[in-house]
Amino acid sequence: MPIRKQVTLKTVAGELGLTVQTVSKALKGKPGMSEATRQLIVLTAEKLGYYTKDQIRSLKLERIAPYPVERQRFLLVQTEESVSYNRLLLEGLHQRFASFGHQLEPVVLPKTIGGKAMPGWLEEHGVHYADGIFIAPSIVPKAWEAPLFQLPLPRILLSFPRRANESTASSGMCTKRLSRP
Repeated sequence: MPIRKQVTLKTVAGELGLTVQTVSKALKGKPGMSEATRQLIVLTAEKLGYYTKDQIRSLKLERIAPYPVERQRFLLVQTEESVSYNRLLLEGLHQRFASFGHQLEPVVLPKTIGGKAMPGWLEEHGVHYADGIFIAPSIVPKAWEAPLFQLPLPRILLSFPRRANESTASSGMCTKRLSRP
């Protein structure tokens, strides 16, 4: 027996004061409304946690639970200098994680700190209690890299190529690796 959704088309329609048919049409991408209305419906559905059957199928194929059992906490570790540079990155990650009910918090590393003080700082900011961390590019001072990479939790290093040929070379290596039988 299928599990009933907690958030339905009727819930989204009620939130916006629209009909269920209008909401359904917007989420299926059918014509007959302004793009502003369609965008508002899509954002509201996402905020409320509504997923279409196609979205749920897609998430299941990727082995992602559409309705998470527990809310997870992730950190974006960055330096003070990179905060404005990573603003769009943080917004994108935050929106995506929020759509799954998870939380993404930015953590700014101190500019100067001794090696012996690092474990205390990590504990004070709850880094060990996160479900995973994203490490922003250009962590300065470099002394932070090793402690961050040694943390016993999932880590993702966000790295951007410095030159176009690095990007091309990386893409080529990934393509070769993925195309192997």
